[in-house]
Amino acid sequence: MNVQHGHLIRSGAPACALLLAVLAAPSACAKITFSFDYSNDTSGFFGNSANGIAARASLERAAKVFSDRLLDPLTPINASSNSWTARYIHPSTGNAAAVADLSVPANTLKIYVGGRSLGSELGAGGPGGYDLFTNNAALQTAIRTRGQTGAEASPPTDFGAWGGSVAFNSALANWSFTTTAPAAGKYDFHSAALHELAHVLGIGTADSWKAQLTPTITNYGDIQYVGPFTGAKSSSLHGGSVPLQAPPAPASSTAGVTHAAHFAAGVNSNTGAASQPALLGPTLPTGIRRQLTLLDWAALVDIGWDLAQPGDADTDGTVGLNDLIALANHYGDMSGTRDWSTGDFNYDGNVDLNDLIALANHYGATGPLGAGDVGGDSGQLLADWAMIQTAAVPEPGMTTVTLIALSGAALRRRRAKSRMHLRKA
Repeated sequence: MNVQHGHLIRSGAPACALLLAVLAAPSACAKITFSFDYSNDTSGFFGNSANGIAARASLERAAKVFSDRLLDPLTPINASSNSWTARYIHPSTGNAAAVADLSVPANTLKIYVGGRSLGSELGAGGPGGYDLFTNNAALQTAIRTRGQTGAEASPPTDFGAWGGSVAFNSALANWSFTTTAPAAGKYDFHSAALHELAHVLGIGTADSWKAQLTPTITNYGDIQYVGPFTGAKSSSLHGGSVPLQAPPAPASSTAGVTHAAHFAAGVNSNTGAASQPALLGPTLPTGIRRQLTLLDWAALVDIGWDLAQPGDADTDGTVGLNDLIALANHYGDMSGTRDWSTGDFNYDGNVDLNDLIALANHYGATGPLGAGDVGGDSGQLLADWAMIQTAAVPEPGMTTVTLIALSGAALRRRRAKSRMHLRKA
């Protein structure tokens, strides 16, 4: 089975170096876990050196951005003997690799990671493939779709994968593994990791992605999917179909076909704090940290992922007291290092009134922001995100209740922990 990969290019690299790919996502809400396997890291990129340890920590932080927001439950793959083979691109060699009878727990993506020389590319990532041998129908379905029934619809509206692999350029000397924006001349590993994990999650080559592109015929008779991207949520947010980076034409009849998998250069969107180029654009310059923008999140929804509602800090599908307590325990933290699970619902690194308003506006809500909530120009998903950025005022009654609960919880927290509270400069 063909396994493709997506690649992030250093800013200024030739467009012909672009190669891309991807995949990933069943019924009640569940928090997704990324299980990273470093056993293929023969280059030692994630080894026991200071940089290797920092790279692991940065990769885990990037994974948490997705774990804190994705709610699709994935059925487990409980493999039996001689039931299937998981196939993927070896992260340290670039060659085909396989694991027989791989078992993957529920709500988990297994990702093999490592480093190798990638030329002008910062990273390469994508989902794995498979060979099926079992006659067990339930196991076959778990392997093919992880319980996402829309993955086999016509056209596909969802998808699921057991995981995949991600490689980073081990020949690059100027990586930055810091928790904050990189220094001048350094490539931000956090940004690159977010980008490649988004490819594993399906942006680029998932069938539900290609279903929203235009099929064309190459000079050699192969189907190649090109832009623009017509996903309803992305298009509504962008104000029309979203331009994509043109994929390279096959050089020969035996060359592999790559499909449009990055937003075009110049396509911008908003984060909770500011406008920036979409994270799933084709390049990353030095000295820059990029976060997932609203357009990147919308694309994930368009290919089938469900997102936790703003305010759902613990990603359990309900905005309630536990989420308010999480926010209260960090309210007023302006260090720039907070995340979704601590109440930073607009991804600006701080826990403040904007986040409280987001929680108040959704208090008592259950379930993800599903397909019924996000269609059209007035879709709830877009309204929620716009609300987060503009800090719209919630209903007075809920505001009062929330503020009283917040102030009480925060006061108790500060009294109890005043001697232990230390903020980063």
